[in-house]
Amino acid sequence: FFSADCSHAMAKTASSPPVVLGYVQTMGVEDEEEDPLKGEAPGGVCSWRFTGGIIVVAALFHSCTSLSVKVAGHHFATVQIMWSRYVTQLASMTLLMAAQRTGLPAPAQAGWLVARGLLGLTSLGCHFVAVRMLPLGDAVSLHTTYPVFTALLAPVVLGEVLT
Repeated sequence: FFSADCSHAMAKTASSPPVVLGYVQTMGVEDEEEDPLKGEAPGGVCSWRFTGGIIVVAALFHSCTSLSVKVAGHHFATVQIMWSRYVTQLASMTLLMAAQRTGLPAPAQAGWLVARGLLGLTSLGCHFVAVRMLPLGDAVSLHTTYPVFTALLAPVVLGEVLT
């Protein structure tokens, strides 16, 4: 999900600090050249500014999607809106995977991938119904509370420590 300029950001080399999700872990690094907040770190690792820019663009697209669903909801059923979204996503991901020559996941992962897809479909359906029935701000606020529930359920379901 990085551009060609930052596709190497997920790799870890012996000469660079560990990389996590497009930014450099710089614990104890005193050298300003390796500060990810100041642009690109040595080795061309993506900066915090680049990663922050992606987050801002993603938030903008999410807002536009919710607004589009609110407007389209006056004319189309939720299932039709979801169908058009998923057909568009399928076409774009097929083109992306063909361009990158990425194959399908291994059969051992296919079951989890299908389960994740079904849960995502259900989540998006609930979000779209909420956007149609509630004021837009309320629906988006409710939809974005899932990290709180995830954090609260992780210790119970997965046995993880709440930090």
